[in-house]
Amino acid sequence: MKKVLFPVLILFFSCQLFSQSLPLWIKNTKFKGDFRLREEYKDETGKIERYRTRIRFRLGFITKVNNTLKFGAGFATGSGDPRSTNITLGDSDSKKDFNLDYAFAEYVPFSGLTVWGGKYKGIKNILFRPTDLLWDSDITPEGFGFLYSKDLSENSRFFFNSSYMILAEFKESGADPFVYFVQPGIVFQRGALKIKAAFSFFNTVHCKGSSFDYSSHSNSVDSEGKLLYDYSVLNPSFEVSWKTNFRSIEYLRVFGEYAVNSNVDDEDTGYILGFRFGKKIEKNGDFELTYSYRYLEKDAWLDIFPDSDSFGGKTDLKGSEVEIKVGIAKNVYLSIDYYDMKRILDEDKTCKLIQFDLNFKF
Repeated sequence: MKKVLFPVLILFFSCQLFSQSLPLWIKNTKFKGDFRLREEYKDETGKIERYRTRIRFRLGFITKVNNTLKFGAGFATGSGDPRSTNITLGDSDSKKDFNLDYAFAEYVPFSGLTVWGGKYKGIKNILFRPTDLLWDSDITPEGFGFLYSKDLSENSRFFFNSSYMILAEFKESGADPFVYFVQPGIVFQRGALKIKAAFSFFNTVHCKGSSFDYSSHSNSVDSEGKLLYDYSVLNPSFEVSWKTNFRSIEYLRVFGEYAVNSNVDDEDTGYILGFRFGKKIEKNGDFELTYSYRYLEKDAWLDIFPDSDSFGGKTDLKGSEVEIKVGIAKNVYLSIDYYDMKRILDEDKTCKLIQFDLNFKF
């Protein structure tokens, strides 16, 4: 017993001494990551059926530099596409790219206000977006902005988000394109009911006459492939949740968004409606089911932003998505995501996509 106890005590006191010698900001650093293994099938009009195996690995950290300042950074697999961190396996077992996904500073001068700058940790962190109709969840925005919230009463809270996002830097022109947005909203909660709603305004500047990397090539363009319009989009959105008393179904949510671009006279609107029910995926047996129907016209929004799995991230589409998640162990779950989409202006063009995922979080 003594032979076992002595080295354990030495290790314990060594760790204590080492931890006390570390700078405080290192002690305050938190890491997180995830890994996903995916089997995917895609059937798109005019293209051969495609099967592929893909992986995604992400690792990030955030550290508290002092009482008001935080710094965060993350890395992810991917090709550089802002709407995807997937890597397709193959290519003679070649090494895979691992890129900077985000790096940012966050300043909290007082409770309720957060100011950020850099390449932020995800679009969902600066914007209430109950769906991916307009914004793919993999986008890590570049620029600066702030988030503000204030309790109005015991049951309600006001929030206001605003950001300036850099889209490109053209050496030959000083008119670099960017987008900014403002989003006031409110959260109301009483008992089992929770309502979150917002009214967003997105405005692109100097996008007309430009072309962008990673465009899905579905917006209106001229003979040189340059955009015909800028985009000034009004976007009301909501999410209504009810907590239930069922063991396997913890909540039921209904959500939706509407968008209209005031800079064009036709093909300028979009919407999405859906529902979700189940339980937060934490352990074996937990499940969640989500259904949504989306409709996004050709020039309702800039085509570098929408969900890349929905007909390749195009605008000018409509269709349904169904996703099922099932927990199989703590921090491990299976998911099946099915998209059935078609173009609005040419309904003969369709795209069916199904993804089988095994997800690990740590």
